[in-house]
Amino acid sequence: MNAPANLFRLFNEIVLFLLGALLMLLAVSHRFRPSSNPATWILLGLLLIYWSVRAGMRWAPASTRWHERLRAGSFAAAGVAILSIAWLPSRLAPLALGVAGGVMALRGLLSAAGFARAAIGAK
Repeated sequence: MNAPANLFRLFNEIVLFLLGALLMLLAVSHRFRPSSNPATWILLGLLLIYWSVRAGMRWAPASTRWHERLRAGSFAAAGVAILSIAWLPSRLAPLALGVAGGVMALRGLLSAAGFARAAIGAK
């Protein structure tokens, strides 16, 4: 893979890590209050699950197949956590948001480490 594309993917994973860290920070600080309309959480959860299905069905060469599977699994797990906010009591909603953020942050770290390792190994 060429260097600009690899650098762009690494940047995307760092942004995803920061988004996950922000979600975890919101969950820990208890500044998050779920909306009274569960339709937004259902829609967002279903969107993430749809995104995971698309990522899982995408063809990828053997060298980056691990990334596509990690991406699909993390989107599915985050989607289920976000979807559960619609049915959980409001006192447990920050926990579900923290789980979704943790999944995204962990995926960002793992993918960034994998891309950095591949870039170092290519030299």
